[in-house]
Amino acid sequence: MVGPPTPPPTTAAEIEDEARMNGAAPPPAPVDEPSSTMVTDQPEQNPPPQPIQEEPQQDPYRLIFPEIANCVAQKDFKRTASIAEMTDINSESSSPSRLFVVTPIILAHLISDELPLARLVIKRLPPPFFASPIVQCLGRLLQAVSARDYPNVYGRIQALNSLTEQPDFPDQDLANVIKTMTEAFAESFRHRTFVLLSRVYTSISLSLAQTYFALPAERLLEVATANNWAYDASSQILTPVPYKPKKSAETQAANFAPEFSSLGNLNFIAQSVSKLEV
Repeated sequence: MVGPPTPPPTTAAEIEDEARMNGAAPPPAPVDEPSSTMVTDQPEQNPPPQPIQEEPQQDPYRLIFPEIANCVAQKDFKRTASIAEMTDINSESSSPSRLFVVTPIILAHLISDELPLARLVIKRLPPPFFASPIVQCLGRLLQAVSARDYPNVYGRIQALNSLTEQPDFPDQDLANVIKTMTEAFAESFRHRTFVLLSRVYTSISLSLAQTYFALPAERLLEVATANNWAYDASSQILTPVPYKPKKSAETQAANFAPEFSSLGNLNFIAQSVSKLEV
């Protein structure tokens, strides 16, 4: 007698039992699918902060140099000294570019014969600058001018100009400023020398005059004639004309020929002249 049919397995245990009896692998357990609205537990990744880049500090000496060069081109050496001096005092540092303002200051003071001011500029430089060829040349020039060492003054000028022609000179614009200012200084120094000799000598030999001016005979005679000096070719004697200063505001501003009125100044003239006659 056949009994009623076996009902199909319905529970998980019945299904597993039937699978074991039939030798089949149990079906995999259902896996719950994650909900599309589920929020993950991982925190949101923020981009790493970017480093703050500081703007490069601008060089005050190079920034002001075009204005200084423009004043030099216009032969306005008093304004050159004023602008450069203000920048140097307000921005004192050991940067090599400081020479872009120090050099014009010193040369401007030499042009106006303000030697103590030029000396002060060199003294306030930090020690590393004293190894600079430019500072060394300027120092030697200032020393020669202070000592009224006339032959060496022009030699120091030439040495400074030769330095600007070297391939490793730092800047061509600075070289042009130096050449313009040394030319102006040589002119002003010669003018002051003419004034000095006109106050001391009634006559001077051509060879001795060449020692003062570092000029060949032909060039010196041209300059002497322009200063109204007479020349006797047979004796080769120059006769200076007593100097009469111009009273114009332009001449006073140029400060190329300071007046010698006191006894102390007259002694200074005599000492300067005696150095070449000993």
